[in-house]
Amino acid sequence: MIEIKCGRGGKYVEWADKHILTDDRFPEDSVYIALVDGEEIRGVTVFTDYRGDSISLHGAGAFVGWMTPRYVRFVYDYIFNQLGCKRVGVMVRTDNIKAIVTDLKMGYKFEGCLRHADTDGSDLYIMGMTREECRWIKKDTIGKEG
Repeated sequence: MIEIKCGRGGKYVEWADKHILTDDRFPEDSVYIALVDGEEIRGVTVFTDYRGDSISLHGAGAFVGWMTPRYVRFVYDYIFNQLGCKRVGVMVRTDNIKAIVTDLKMGYKFEGCLRHADTDGSDLYIMGMTREECRWIKKDTIGKEG
């Protein structure tokens, strides 16, 4: 049975650490949302840098198509309605074309480039989405408190 699980730290954050292309590690108590089928992890979203009005999102999946519409709506409901954020940001390597295309399809917009910012000297794109731009939440929730 496919479930959405939420929490802090533990095996889901560790799994995301191993599947996201970077030498950095998430803080042990990072908040996550995971899509799980029994004991099989299909994908994990980890949140960092929560600042009240904004948050950073990091996602990794076990295979193409793991992000179901139900899962995506759950993630953005958490960001924009439960936390009350006004924006969510992602950083993606400029050579990770699949991630860039996915982020653009999700509704993210290019905001800048961090030159030589990854541990191997690769550039990173900064991409963001505001609450008003997010098509994954109900429009009648825009402007209301989370």
